[in-house]
Amino acid sequence: MELQKENGRANVVFNSALCLYLILIVLQIPLMIGLIFSLNFFFSIPAELYHDTVILFSCSSAAFLISMLDSVFGLPVFAFNRLDISSSLDLGKQVLRFCGIIIVFLWYGVALRYIGYIDLALALMTLSCNFYFCRRFAPNLKIQPKEIRFSILGPIFKMSFWTLLDNLGSLLFLRSDIWIINRFISAQAAGQYAALLVISNFIKQIGMLLGRQIAPSTMTLFAQKRLPELQMLLKQTETMLPLAVSFPIAIVTIFSRDLLTLWLNPGYAVLAPVLIVTVVHLIANATNFPLFYLYVAMNKVKLNGIILIILGIVNVMVVYLLGITFGLGLLGVAIGGGLVLGAKNAIFTPLYGAYLLRLPKTFFFRTLKNGILSMVLTCVVGFVIHKFLFFGGWSSLLLCMAVTGAFSLIGVWFLVLPIHDRIMLLEYVPKRFRFRKKSLS
Repeated sequence: MELQKENGRANVVFNSALCLYLILIVLQIPLMIGLIFSLNFFFSIPAELYHDTVILFSCSSAAFLISMLDSVFGLPVFAFNRLDISSSLDLGKQVLRFCGIIIVFLWYGVALRYIGYIDLALALMTLSCNFYFCRRFAPNLKIQPKEIRFSILGPIFKMSFWTLLDNLGSLLFLRSDIWIINRFISAQAAGQYAALLVISNFIKQIGMLLGRQIAPSTMTLFAQKRLPELQMLLKQTETMLPLAVSFPIAIVTIFSRDLLTLWLNPGYAVLAPVLIVTVVHLIANATNFPLFYLYVAMNKVKLNGIILIILGIVNVMVVYLLGITFGLGLLGVAIGGGLVLGAKNAIFTPLYGAYLLRLPKTFFFRTLKNGILSMVLTCVVGFVIHKFLFFGGWSSLLLCMAVTGAFSLIGVWFLVLPIHDRIMLLEYVPKRFRFRKKSLS
């Protein structure tokens, strides 16, 4: 935010942050080495895959450490609101990873170590790109040890610490389920569950991608003390996000059995209830990313980090209790994770976000309610469409999904959205495609 201020101490903050992150990287290296050499203690790994697994974890750990440096050099792109560049880098990284894995597997054969190599190469590529854009957009930022101010390392470390704690809590939510299944059920069950998570992670990526689009604007508006505009930005985003993710959630819910049968194999159809549970809670859990950037902008990550780490531990306990102790297996694991994270993001996150923005306490509950109603309406439409139009095969499934989405969009527009939300959404539509205003009512 110093880049947005006149006479800001951008170079001091940049060098101090770079110094701090280098210290954190050095401190994490021994911990990661210890984890890598203790993999057999934490995971059930077949002997023939152990060598590849060690390489995969080593490369992934190195890529993570590089990404910490990348976050420092990527600040100018973020600060100057160059969404085109940041989005292109993110999209390019995902496309290159996907295509790279396919090409390498076809050329050299399937091996876990190749995924690690690709992740490490992409991390280095992203760092190089952000370093270039850092020099281009902020040429005044230079690596100068004399600019390091230990007096501001404390505040930077404090914020970074709580952000890291927040990320650790997120890991307890996002990765503990696979570990528990692998450790206490079977490696095969963990593989099946991981396959289901591909779909839920895709929906989560939609929410994350949309949320990241306003992150630079959030930082800029707060730095410039333009609170009314910041309030409006978050209002609009939190209105659109639940609606955006409600359609894929509902479509996956209704067509889950057919999707698993065609995408994987008929044996996976019995896991349709598990897939449904893994996606339904995303109506609350994939729509809160803009508020996290608000916490960062306002340096209010401490409370969120504390609650997330506590609930992360609770999540591990609940997942183990339902999945292992009560014998519910994969379904219990999915229910446990969805309940705990859903409680946090459906109760605490809306209240805390409204408090920070000085909005009515129930504001974000109203936007979440619209998302839930949209999801329910889409499920009803999808159920009817599936009953009369689905005859088996990919073409029939895709047709049903498209028709469900089209009719649901019309229904949500007229039955769920209030008039002021419709007017707001129309502002984002090119004028030549807009409805006439009298049709809104």
